[in-house]
Amino acid sequence: MMDHLSVPKKEAESVLKILRNSNAVNSRFRIITEGDNVLIPINEEVSLSDLNVEYRIVKHEGNPDASKIGRPLKFKGSYDVIGDIAIIKKGDQEDPEVIARKILETKKNVKSVFLDKGVRGEFRTRDLELICGQGNTRTIYRENGLRFVVDVGNAYFSPRLATERYIVAKSALEGERIIDMFAGVGPFSVTIANMKRCEIHAFDSNPAAMDLMKENIGMNKIKGKIFPHLGDASEMILKYSEMDRVIMNLPHTSFSFIEKAYAALRKGGFVNYYEILDSAGLEDRMEKFREIGFEMRNKRIVHGYSKFLNVYSIELFKNLK
Repeated sequence: MMDHLSVPKKEAESVLKILRNSNAVNSRFRIITEGDNVLIPINEEVSLSDLNVEYRIVKHEGNPDASKIGRPLKFKGSYDVIGDIAIIKKGDQEDPEVIARKILETKKNVKSVFLDKGVRGEFRTRDLELICGQGNTRTIYRENGLRFVVDVGNAYFSPRLATERYIVAKSALEGERIIDMFAGVGPFSVTIANMKRCEIHAFDSNPAAMDLMKENIGMNKIKGKIFPHLGDASEMILKYSEMDRVIMNLPHTSFSFIEKAYAALRKGGFVNYYEILDSAGLEDRMEKFREIGFEMRNKRIVHGYSKFLNVYSIELFKNLK
């Protein structure tokens, strides 16, 4: 025998939506019709006070949904997990709510699932819609042995650059002077400073990101020194020269700032550059980089962006000439 919420048929649809948003439905069992009521199977740990609904819980022999027993998580669309938060993008053939429920069923650490409706506004924040779960946007995310406080609703963060951040940190040399132009909550800066004794100037114009960055600097053991700067990166970088490295993680508009990055570098300095490009656009960029005075040292695809576009990581070297 297991717990079911007894609900009048005419109210079942609205109540079911409330239960699913609270991750209260035991989706491995079927909803049962009994006279004028439906019996909705609920998870054992759920109580009426948790649900904030005025119906009674009854004991009933569960009716297993055979289609969901041992069923793997397969669906159209992609999602990222950041701490206890999952962020999905709508697929071609499946409803976001269906995807969200599957994630909550299979990823026991996930407590909230949001739909990403795009990056918008001055501070490049995600436009998020809660699909299921608690709805907290703040979480603790772990990467490369470090912890980061992330607020997915107030500062952009992507877990897909975890390997990239490690590669850049490993390639940096002891004593480098570095500018992290679009630092966000500080994952590049903290990862580098954790591994190398560097001096890093981390820029961001988003006050929420800056506050989170300061938290992240404080909660991790780092060898280097990070100096957070709130403001417009395109203006702040003009104050610097003879830097060893500039990190440019702003894939939609990085190229707008490339000449300022060049001016801030010493001869022989590096740029870690990120942009969303197709194959033709990549060839065009390579030519433009050469015209400015850069040589390309490394190039790799970080991840796909759409059918014809990829996020590229390009390491540039300022010519010694």
